[in-house]
Amino acid sequence: MRKTLNTVLYMLLVFTLVFPLIGCSSEAKDESKQEKEEDIKEEKSSKKEKKDKKKKEDPVEEPSAKDEKVYVFADSIYSEKYYIVDSEGTIIKEFDSSSLTQNLPVAEDVCTCGYGDGYFFFKVYNYNDQDNGYYSSLYAVNENDFSATFLFDTKVGYISSAEYYDGALRVLVSKDSSYEEHIVPVTEGKLGSDNTEESPVLKAINDNDYYPSYSSNDTNPIWGESSLKRLMDKNGFIIAKNPGGEYASIDAKGNVTPLPKLNKNDVIRGYDSGYVIYASEDSDKVMCLFFNPDEKNGSVKIDTICPREDFTGLGFFDGKYYYSLINDNGKYMMNSSDVCVYDPKTGDSQKLYVQEPVPGTASEIGAYPSCFCVINDIIYSKELVDKNIEIAQVSYSSEKADYTSIGCVLKTPNVFKYGSVIYDTQKDTCPYCGTTLCEDYVEAFVLDPSYSEHAEEINEVTKGALELTMEYYNEPHEYSEEDCDSHLESPTMWDTTTSAYVQDVFIIDERYLAVNMSGYWYGGGAHGYPTRNQYLFDLVTGEEKTLSDFYEGSEESFKELAARYTVDDFLNYNEDFSPYYFDNSEEEIYDRAYEEAGLTASYVEFTESGVFLVYPPYDMGPYSSGWIDIFIPYQDLLNRNNLAE
Repeated sequence: MRKTLNTVLYMLLVFTLVFPLIGCSSEAKDESKQEKEEDIKEEKSSKKEKKDKKKKEDPVEEPSAKDEKVYVFADSIYSEKYYIVDSEGTIIKEFDSSSLTQNLPVAEDVCTCGYGDGYFFFKVYNYNDQDNGYYSSLYAVNENDFSATFLFDTKVGYISSAEYYDGALRVLVSKDSSYEEHIVPVTEGKLGSDNTEESPVLKAINDNDYYPSYSSNDTNPIWGESSLKRLMDKNGFIIAKNPGGEYASIDAKGNVTPLPKLNKNDVIRGYDSGYVIYASEDSDKVMCLFFNPDEKNGSVKIDTICPREDFTGLGFFDGKYYYSLINDNGKYMMNSSDVCVYDPKTGDSQKLYVQEPVPGTASEIGAYPSCFCVINDIIYSKELVDKNIEIAQVSYSSEKADYTSIGCVLKTPNVFKYGSVIYDTQKDTCPYCGTTLCEDYVEAFVLDPSYSEHAEEINEVTKGALELTMEYYNEPHEYSEEDCDSHLESPTMWDTTTSAYVQDVFIIDERYLAVNMSGYWYGGGAHGYPTRNQYLFDLVTGEEKTLSDFYEGSEESFKELAARYTVDDFLNYNEDFSPYYFDNSEEEIYDRAYEEAGLTASYVEFTESGVFLVYPPYDMGPYSSGWIDIFIPYQDLLNRNNLAE
């Protein structure tokens, strides 16, 4: 009875409340709705005000660096600038090389080999008098205070690969016919001790006389090669090769499985998640082999990616393999390349954009992408953006690339500050067999008129040098069909090439314009010959200047000065080994330098504070692939500090 009565009362209450709503007009309905929306709007506005007030009062929590995956952007292991960026390409920190290396020992060669958990890792290469040989030392540099911590020496052998991965620096050292792996962990920001225990993988490598095949490092490509642990984590195996050229896989337990599908002349370009990219000697193609260690012989499928000729691998990123193919447009040194991506899961390749060389960058921005990496499907590459050479974001539409600056500036070339660069490129071919006989690429600097009233006269000189080189192609030449057999037998030996770049441009004492040129000449044989040249112009008069215009002494006094400075440079090297010089005594060095030096015979480069007396490679030393630069300050050379006086 009570339940029935309650039910009746409840129904009457519902009816009483609902009936007026059912019977109300549309106007009342809209008014009620409007009032409700205004109440909601007011409530939202109130909440936003409270939220904004709280934001101002409470400090914003910065994301932990440990939780954020970071990347190092630099142009090489010898970069002057290093940038730490997050996965969105935003700069977190930037460093000058001079700051990072300030507490490292003085050495003949210093380069980075890894970064992680607050430390840059450096390889320091030096000579040890006691052991009478060169060796590498590994150091860790704290990114906050730049303090340097010695890790270990590699007095025997050389560093085969180095990478910071999974909380540790991992360095593989090749020692004659065996390998040794150094592992230095970092725990909560503190460096651990060097661990050199032999893993089953390393034991299998050493026992079978194998050497590892590396894969590109898809996080920090400036360091190139992956550690054994990264390869194992990515694939479940590493690939190795014996001296006979036979490939095999090695799993985490040290089990060795031959890879008969790979021939001894095939070259592995990278492997990731079981997909192996290799250049096939037999088919002259770049192939992809999917390797599954659980299957017999490991091979499941093989895809053809592209022709081997003109192929350059860029590496695996996020499971896809990026590469470029040269476009031979017939213009020496001005070829472009197609940047492509291959998806091993589908077997599809796609052309993304065209990489174009940029005159005036001394080939830093060339036909192939450099400093290339991909993060979250966004491509980064070294490019010229707003007159700066930097690592920029690459976007593309209809195969045309656009570059967006993210602030990772590597260099600001002076050439674009003071003017521009023009170029010419020509080639000569045999009319009978089509063999290329010579090719020339020459740049010339063009000074902006705002820097001198005589800019036109100065530019006539630099342009004239370009035109002089190219005069050959305007002259008639005789060809013989009898030479074609020799042409076709050794086409490379017949192809004489010359290149000349604008290397640098600067102004001395606000008066003298210096234009530095560099290049390379090849006329067949094992190697070519690097070239250097400098133009020096008086911006006030437009005249071209040489050392003889400033040096007040005699030819004899200059030869003595040059010889004395050359001997001083020679003595800076180890007494038993001076790689840049033929001779091994002070007297011999003095006599040779005296003979070669001269106000008109010597090549000098003017700088802000003095000149470099330059000896071409191979003239003074058998091991020199570069130049011997002897610096002479102006106060010793000209008896004055100001060149403009």
